[in-house]
Amino acid sequence: MRPLPVWRADCEAKGATTDGTPMRPGLSHTVFGLAALTAAAVLMPSSAAATADPWAVCGVEAAAGERAANIPAHLLRAIAVKESGRWNADRAETIAWPWTVTAGGDGTFLPTKAAAIAHVQALQARGVTVIDVGCMQVNLHYHPDAFADLEAAFDPATNVAYAADFLGRLFAETRSWQRAAGRYHSATPGIGDAYRIKVIGLWNDLRRAARASAASAPSPAPVPASSLAVAARPAVPPLVASPTAVKPAQALDQLGAWRRRMVGSLGDRHRRNVA
Repeated sequence: MRPLPVWRADCEAKGATTDGTPMRPGLSHTVFGLAALTAAAVLMPSSAAATADPWAVCGVEAAAGERAANIPAHLLRAIAVKESGRWNADRAETIAWPWTVTAGGDGTFLPTKAAAIAHVQALQARGVTVIDVGCMQVNLHYHPDAFADLEAAFDPATNVAYAADFLGRLFAETRSWQRAAGRYHSATPGIGDAYRIKVIGLWNDLRRAARASAASAPSPAPVPASSLAVAARPAVPPLVASPTAVKPAQALDQLGAWRRRMVGSLGDRHRRNVA
């Protein structure tokens, strides 16, 4: 979130961090490592992130920040890896580290939040003010109102939320997420462009890893046919004629008899009138 420090440029050229561990492996290592990080971010709820493995917490909070601020999926996580990425030899991947402090060309990965706060306090006691902190390496000098105190600055959720808001404001200015990613680090031509290219490379890695993870996910179990069967309707009992019911043939006979009586009655009346 400021001009690229010389130590980072040197370390990237050598493929190592200040503690001598590789800073960013080749693509073949990165894609599989980022797949694991992507899966962790999907499966772990943000509410559990505060007590989670520090190797996972930045990725989890970055994913939550993307959703909350409508940032394209995996972009904020790519910036986090670029800003505070630490090589994990056991997992063979570079992962954003929440207790990262950079000042005066010296980047340090502290073991705990308390150690990171103490380190920053020691720097400030010596008069150092330009200090990058946390998952997203927010600079305390250029963003003096970002956090209430160092406790908040090193809270992964708070650190990432501020970075997400800042990136959103840069997008509103540039109307481009890629240009916003470059401006996140520096507005200086050349410096921001070089940073943007590296972030876009990480972003592409993460998106490929997410697609690979989705493709390899097991399909949902089929629904048993028995649960889809429609229950048989109860049999309708046959209609039983009433004992007093008149059969059709009998009804016709009765109708014919009635007609004959009517005709006979009319004939008798006619004959009486004529006589």
